[in-house]
Amino acid sequence: MIGLILPADQTGFEEPFFTEFLVGVGEEAATLDFHLLVAAHPAGSAAESDTYLKVVKGGWVDGVVLIRLRWQDERVRLLKDRGFPFVAYGRTGDDDGYPFIDEDSVAGLGLLIDHLVQLGHRRIAFVAGPDELTFARHRLRGFGESMTRHGLPIHDGLIVMGDLQRDSGAEAMSRLMDGSLPPTAVVFSNDLMALGGMDEAGARGLKVGQDVSIAGFDGITAGAHTTPGLTTLRQPIREVGRRVCRTLVELIDDKARANRHVLLVPELLVRGSTGALPARHGHRAQAIERRRE
Repeated sequence: MIGLILPADQTGFEEPFFTEFLVGVGEEAATLDFHLLVAAHPAGSAAESDTYLKVVKGGWVDGVVLIRLRWQDERVRLLKDRGFPFVAYGRTGDDDGYPFIDEDSVAGLGLLIDHLVQLGHRRIAFVAGPDELTFARHRLRGFGESMTRHGLPIHDGLIVMGDLQRDSGAEAMSRLMDGSLPPTAVVFSNDLMALGGMDEAGARGLKVGQDVSIAGFDGITAGAHTTPGLTTLRQPIREVGRRVCRTLVELIDDKARANRHVLLVPELLVRGSTGALPARHGHRAQAIERRRE
């Protein structure tokens, strides 16, 4: 039996990312003749902590899949201290001493910023995820390092925070477009917020991919069916779910193979939501930069 406790919030379980991951874990578990026990609790809540304690002490499952790792994660500490088998999809601030599979956010953001710069964009904004989540920190770092590598300034007000939900992406897009010099391209820390950003752009009468470019991260299925399609950094979420499950079963059967670290570079999928910088934007931005100098 394999356990997976989803970090659902009070509004329910809404992120397509989790659905695709869960399907992958379930498929691989069935292939390996394991059963899957799934629960959902708000991240960091007393109910979540209590469930992990019960899982470890009660022998409900033989191992646990961890997802949506936090920079300081009590789940990792608990499972490591008790020697309980687990594999993480993601990392903590201290990623030593336990097996994980993760995407290389820094490398991925490098690919995406390269793409936007090649299209002529210089004033690029970033909508970050919650700081307590490790992947959100890595994606913000990747954005900053990539902008610096291209010699591009990160202007005040062009990094805003979101909560990974679609409405949050729309709100972030609204704040950015109401600024004195709006960005010509916006990168979102996940696809769901990017879809919200596209909603807001459309509500303002902007043509995504022409008037403003928008990109996300994760490669959820919904991004391929928007108009225009969403440019994103694709993780093979379902396949990663299968791989995490397979690694956990191997760990349960052979603890000598436990400490393995795997980083996967996401694939850049270019779709219609990103396009060349319109000439009028380039002339206006250059004029303002000259005035500031």
